[in-house]
Amino acid sequence: MDLRGRVVISAVLGFALVAGAAGVWAQASLIGAPAREIVAAADAAAVERVRRDRDVVFYERRVHEDPRSAADLARLAALYLQRAREGGGVADFRLAEEAARRSLALRDGRNGQARLVLASSLLAQHRFLEALAAAEELVAYEPERVSYRALLGEIQLELGYYDDARATFTELRPARANLAVAPRLARWAEIEGRPGEAWVILRAARTEALRRPDLPREQVAWFHLRVGDFALRNGLLREAGKALRAGLRVDPRDPRLLGALARLEAARGRWKQAIRYGERAGPGADIATLALVGDAYAALGDSARAREYYARADRLGIERPEPFNRQWTLFRLDHQISLAETRRILEREIEVRQDVYGYDQLAWARYLTGDLAGAREPMRQALRMGTRDALLCLHARAIEGLVPANCRVGVSAPYPSVLLAGVYPDATTSLISSRLPSGSRKKQRTSPGRRYGGVRNSAPRALRVRYAASQSGTRIVNSWLTVLGSAGGANVTSGLSAVGPPPVTSRIQLP
Repeated sequence: MDLRGRVVISAVLGFALVAGAAGVWAQASLIGAPAREIVAAADAAAVERVRRDRDVVFYERRVHEDPRSAADLARLAALYLQRAREGGGVADFRLAEEAARRSLALRDGRNGQARLVLASSLLAQHRFLEALAAAEELVAYEPERVSYRALLGEIQLELGYYDDARATFTELRPARANLAVAPRLARWAEIEGRPGEAWVILRAARTEALRRPDLPREQVAWFHLRVGDFALRNGLLREAGKALRAGLRVDPRDPRLLGALARLEAARGRWKQAIRYGERAGPGADIATLALVGDAYAALGDSARAREYYARADRLGIERPEPFNRQWTLFRLDHQISLAETRRILEREIEVRQDVYGYDQLAWARYLTGDLAGAREPMRQALRMGTRDALLCLHARAIEGLVPANCRVGVSAPYPSVLLAGVYPDATTSLISSRLPSGSRKKQRTSPGRRYGGVRNSAPRALRVRYAASQSGTRIVNSWLTVLGSAGGANVTSGLSAVGPPPVTSRIQLP
């Protein structure tokens, strides 16, 4: 690069660091870390992103000068994917897909990087059947690469092809220390109702990630997010807070971590703090985070601000349409918005993606639209894997009128979803607390909701979809997050390296 190019890059970097300094200093007080430490972390993350943008410009120029270079196109595709993971959005996933396809058109053989980016970008866009075909080709070309087989297993899991996923992950168990395998294997353990095993795998993976100086900060932060997500969904609030704040010390502006911390504060009834975290997520806030901020304002009695955020959440789903947008449909169900239309969407989607959470949403949509008989079969399908998830358990209790067998060992509380009067009055411990290492067995002090208050809604009297006041006086909000696609969060693909974290496919929900 010539002197002029270096001057431009330096100027851009300097502007980025100075412009964000004030906000980062303010954020330091939110996570209880020394301001200088947070500013240093933000600076380091900004440097990585500026370097990545510089690399994008460099390879775009190379591809323009030599459009027949398959290697340059594959590298450019990987850079687009990484930028998407760091907040670039759907447009960058599409650019990654396009560049990967152009690379493969030029060189079909010995082009694993382009195939990996293609499968990952399709997965991020929730084009699961196309992603499955791309991953199968990837594995066929290089079956010895465990990271490729792990990606295939994840797509099988997302589609609900559980027999195929079981075979894939059984073969991958010896490679559980591999960072491309571990988070996916943990997710499979959760689906099969083995949360204790998932917890051990995730913590070990995070420890390994912290030892890897070659990993981008975004990926290291993602491993903290994964541990915090799991702890939050299973009622381990103290562990969740530690993990999520550790992630922000790595990348202080990560909107996924800020959204998760907003949910953690809501679980504790700290509505003002929840709003501060949610609003700090800025343009990176997704549907569930926006809805959560709305719920927090409603809990504080500010109905106008609540309606504003609910409208923003619904508008985001409409203006950025994507298949299988589970955040959007779940938000609409729990906030009683366009129930008939949402049910029609879920009825169509279950024909393609028959996973337990798809069946759960369909069952809940049928129930809320008055079709109790029609809700029972999809609810049974949602429980068929033995998944121990508070959301599934609560929906099953409402629909079936009984506590499913996989829920009788205790469920995490306080609950993230629709709180049912009198449901699970003795459920005060985490699903996994009895299986955790001795240092993590502290029980959370919680009480399920019985007296309902807050915002009124049109749900049946037996249900209060929005809020509950527990016996201890702590108000619990029913909001959670499905992090979508490779965009860094349900939902982050391997991207630039075979190590890079897989998609966060689990619902990040209030425990």
